[in-house]
Amino acid sequence: MPVSLAIRRLPLVAIVVLAACGGSSAGPVVDADTDEVTSADVMVDVAVADVAPDLGKCPGGDLPRRALVAPAAGPVGLPFAGVAGDFALLTYAGKLTFSEVYSGCEAWVIFFHVPGVNDGLFASSPELLVREGAPDTHYLFISDAETQEARAALMDSVATNVDGRLKVWVAGPERRSERRARFHFGLDRASEVEGSLGAHFRDYMAATRDPQYVVDLGERGRAGLPPPSVVAIGPDQIFDAGGSLSPNVQAAPELGMATFLGPFLKWRALADYRRETSAGKSMSLFAETTASRLVTARILPEALSAGDGARLEVGVGCRALNPLACSEWDRIASVRLCLDGLDCADTLEVARWITPYWRRGQQRYSFELNDFVTVIRGAHAADGQGAVVQIELGPSWERATEWDLAVDLVVEARPDAPPRGLARLFGGNTFDGTYARTTSFQLPEDAKQVELLVLLSGHGQTEGDNCAEWCDHRHRFTINGQAGPMVLHEGPAIGSPRGCALAEGVIPLQWGNWSQQRAFWCPGLTVPWHRIDVDALVIRGGLNTVTLEGLLGEDLAPRGGDIALTAVLTWR
Repeated sequence: MPVSLAIRRLPLVAIVVLAACGGSSAGPVVDADTDEVTSADVMVDVAVADVAPDLGKCPGGDLPRRALVAPAAGPVGLPFAGVAGDFALLTYAGKLTFSEVYSGCEAWVIFFHVPGVNDGLFASSPELLVREGAPDTHYLFISDAETQEARAALMDSVATNVDGRLKVWVAGPERRSERRARFHFGLDRASEVEGSLGAHFRDYMAATRDPQYVVDLGERGRAGLPPPSVVAIGPDQIFDAGGSLSPNVQAAPELGMATFLGPFLKWRALADYRRETSAGKSMSLFAETTASRLVTARILPEALSAGDGARLEVGVGCRALNPLACSEWDRIASVRLCLDGLDCADTLEVARWITPYWRRGQQRYSFELNDFVTVIRGAHAADGQGAVVQIELGPSWERATEWDLAVDLVVEARPDAPPRGLARLFGGNTFDGTYARTTSFQLPEDAKQVELLVLLSGHGQTEGDNCAEWCDHRHRFTINGQAGPMVLHEGPAIGSPRGCALAEGVIPLQWGNWSQQRAFWCPGLTVPWHRIDVDALVIRGGLNTVTLEGLLGEDLAPRGGDIALTAVLTWR
């Protein structure tokens, strides 16, 4: 039977007795006798040895329940993006064995205390964890303090802070008890924890002292591996490397920033599960390790048939153990269809995301391509080998990062046929007096379901208003003299401190100002298309004119920054 998840305070003498007796009997644990870093290649996926039996679904969703499975042979200590093995340790509630409480439905966030290094983190407020932490996320606190008395004193302090916030933010003793059961306070020394978690901590600490993990940042000097503060295990039993717990680059780390890690890991696990069980046919377009920021792929002529729907799955992985060796800035990344074959001088952007700041591990992005299927089928290169696609991972002049890049096309039947026609309207421009433009397009007599599709994000930080990354810029399309809906930023207010952190699927704990809301985008997230029904505004069988104008707020003229824009019209 699983050990109880209810946490109860024990007197220090009882804690010492439990430690001597070993607590409750533990399940199988991974052998972790080595203190050495086992592999510099920490991003290689570790295969699961056995397929988990069907245990039904998790509450409230499609995610399957799972029993813990043993990782196949491979690195034990630092398998970021690999399978997390079992572990066991003493807590206030007795012996906690991961295999006995793991269900495949919940995420685990583990905080590491390194004495004299991150004491302030463990003294910070856990209020956000208590107030907004997901009910299916567990939080485990462990310390590497030498004596059990020191570890117990620290855990007692953190637990007292958690209890105080629970009384303020969670009504009713039953709900408080349920929420309290999600907080676990370890008493064993972090470097002596049995199994994969202890091995992870030991190997990580060894790596912080290893000069091979020092990164040359050019003019900014050299940077060693940051000490461990947080790591996580998703519902899919996959390790996540964690990251920075600072709310911004000037601020001290806070426990509360880990609030956003659990929901992300559940989102990732569910997205992966849905991809794995999809009825669509998947084909690899690109699967290589590359330091290039611009690569090309081919969509073969037979890949798409009339009436097919399609989506693009993009995976980007940074192998570096030191996150500071990964690309550091929030740059525009995109997928473009080459309309002139191999030359790629004439391209159509079909997808965009913004790269995260300094983040280890796997990035996953999914893009619907249904609106572009007809164009892709018609964009055959002269050599007859199908359409050419460009994938740009950021500007070529930025410091090189070696990426594991995987791009897959998934073709699946859809009830709605893809648009049969597309007209390109506008590209990006400086957000100033030159932004307003007019163009025209021809529309067939039998065009139906005419829609305007707009992909945009604002960049640059002009003096005074920080346009166009942080300002309220709006975009008005007028078709044949009739105003269509205004495209404006929706959701959390621009500049709100946690607007991006709350976005579903955003990569959390980046080493930069990732959590603050930008205008139309977030670091580590896809940029969405805006879809506008303009069927009543167009002239079928004739020439149409469309004008684009920009506004700063409700009525001010544009005055700075840049708008990355792709605007097209589609019809069925």
